[in-house]
Amino acid sequence: MAAGAWVRSCTGWLIAAACSAAAADPIPFEGARVVDRAGDSIVVEFEFDEDVRTTARDVDSAAFEIRLRGSSLAGGWNQQTENYTGELGAISQIAFEGSGAGGYRLAVQLTAPMDVEVLPQPDARRIAVRLTPTAGANAAAQAPNESPVAQAPPETVFASAPQESADDPAARAPAASNAAPPAAAGDDPYRDALRDGRRAAMTQDYPRAIALFTQAALSTDPAVRQDALEMLGMARERNHQDAQAKVVYDQFLEQYPDSPAAPRIQQRLAGLITRSLPVQQKLKVAANDNGSWTTVGNVSQFYQRVETTVNNESPVVGVNGLFTSADVITSHRSDSLDLSMRVSTNGLSDFTSNNDSTYQTTIAYFEAQQKDWGVDLRVGRQSQQSNGVLGRYDGVQLQYTVNSWLKVGALGGYAVDYSQNAFSSDRPLYGVNARVSTFGGALEFAPFYIEQQANGLLDRRAVGMETRFYRDNVSAFSLVDYDTYHQALNTSYMMLNWRFDGGLSTYATFDHRRSPYITTENALIGQGVNSLGSLENTYDSQQIQQLADDRTATLTLASIGFDKDVTSRFQVGTDVSYSDYSSTQTSGNVEGTPARQDYYYTLRFRLDEAFGAQTYTAWYLRYADSPDSRTSSIYWNNRFTFWQRWEFYPRFRVDYTQMTDTNQSQWFFEPSLRLDFRPKQNLYFELETGYDRTQRDMPVQSLDVVGYYVRIGYRSLF
Repeated sequence: MAAGAWVRSCTGWLIAAACSAAAADPIPFEGARVVDRAGDSIVVEFEFDEDVRTTARDVDSAAFEIRLRGSSLAGGWNQQTENYTGELGAISQIAFEGSGAGGYRLAVQLTAPMDVEVLPQPDARRIAVRLTPTAGANAAAQAPNESPVAQAPPETVFASAPQESADDPAARAPAASNAAPPAAAGDDPYRDALRDGRRAAMTQDYPRAIALFTQAALSTDPAVRQDALEMLGMARERNHQDAQAKVVYDQFLEQYPDSPAAPRIQQRLAGLITRSLPVQQKLKVAANDNGSWTTVGNVSQFYQRVETTVNNESPVVGVNGLFTSADVITSHRSDSLDLSMRVSTNGLSDFTSNNDSTYQTTIAYFEAQQKDWGVDLRVGRQSQQSNGVLGRYDGVQLQYTVNSWLKVGALGGYAVDYSQNAFSSDRPLYGVNARVSTFGGALEFAPFYIEQQANGLLDRRAVGMETRFYRDNVSAFSLVDYDTYHQALNTSYMMLNWRFDGGLSTYATFDHRRSPYITTENALIGQGVNSLGSLENTYDSQQIQQLADDRTATLTLASIGFDKDVTSRFQVGTDVSYSDYSSTQTSGNVEGTPARQDYYYTLRFRLDEAFGAQTYTAWYLRYADSPDSRTSSIYWNNRFTFWQRWEFYPRFRVDYTQMTDTNQSQWFFEPSLRLDFRPKQNLYFELETGYDRTQRDMPVQSLDVVGYYVRIGYRSLF
């Protein structure tokens, strides 16, 4: 075949593949959902309808990007953009694009600065990310539809925190003279300290909360000082320092007798006095305490349509449906017993010809906390990304607080496949864990052991430990997970954040892991069967274990960067990231994958109050150096606020990519607009529309992909 004919043939195949792939299944991205909440952190899972593996990662506090390889080898360039304002916390937009042949790109934009932790891959079709608000982040950078930690009432801040016992309460609380400073310099350091103290209280870090509330109580602003004193008293109570809490409450009532908070302060003070009475009298009072029931939650519905046209051919509708989600928590709290129930569901009403409507119950559990005994029991469908658990499971979790520095636990049940909603006993799991706190809670160790089976075969047997350190302006986290059955180190992960005076913060991460986590079920990748039982008809257990190892690559990720508050309104930041993805072996009629290394360089600027109060403008410049391409990107993001209830977000992104292996070039443009309207404090209406265009130069016929999307809906809190 002549060279020209060969090029024309390949070009025609690529364009045809793009059209046919788009028509059959435009993109393998299924969606995203919150699967776990702890304090102010959330864990978001991204789901796909084919096996994917991480090849690279580029993370900063305002956005993150994950490069993926899929099991499909389709050559068509497809793309999909979804917007999740409010539904996924600080996530405002998710863009997924690429092809099976060239690899995929998952890009996520955030509405506020976040510490981003890419967790071990739960299975071959899911990626999990933990998002935690960056300590000391400017309040102006936070969107109003974020979780309002800074304005949360005391009952909300301390609602989910059990009262742990303490052997020596006085030793756990720092003296007022050693109060920790706010995490970062801002317009009002006392407000910063109050906000950070609330976050610490939500995560049950009472010693740090006490130090921060003590700092905030030095404010000359009466509103800040009242909030700080009330929070300080409650933190002292939760830290079992009743005498110190009584002093704080007395101080509050003496200085602010006419405050709206005075009646509840008097009630808490009366409760402290009651607890100091003899046991017989205390029991009589407790018998009359029936506690109270509360219900909170949210419901949202969004219509979304995504349409793509390739080279002026007939448009292909990739998404056309109504997405509905609901999350409800009902709780009953008393002096000795807390009860709660949570149900979280989501569904899609598909309006396309495929009629692929789905419904899932992602969380449904009952939890009881007996404070006097230090026992916490949770039963039902739940999700974890700690203690060695890799996502959702139906089962039981038991935690027992031995004393102020030791907590032990056990769990058992059945792992839930991401694509299934019904209960299944095919994947039993069980494990034990502990949590050891030292140095007044500044250093914490959490060892674990877990074992999981799949269709009668041992799937995973691992030991590991999480380590956390937090002191003043330094925080660190590490995770080690070793699979004793597969004799492989699943992950060795380290993250460090260090904040300095003057608004400078630095961060570094190192992650050496198997991608995805090595389990026996990895042997199913590329085999065309859905269970290990089916695979046993062809291979013995030892061969299946070898297939699992052959399908699992080793991924090394490293990044380092810094952010600097040049002024109270202007910030700059930069980071450098590196990824090294190892090759995989060819076996079991499945082709191996080549190794690759990628480098990412990012420079970002942000100006708060650029167009008035509660506005900002931000620029991101990024350069990606990959084995087969070089990409330069510019992203511009803005927020305008009108009449306090309307917010307008114009955005624009442009990428230029030079394909080094084919000497082709590609441009990508994406302008978008988002409009938010909040008629009430607990009701939001959202509208977003966008247009994108990809143009790639090719030898015979260029590729021109045009797409648009629209998303409109509401979110109601109650």
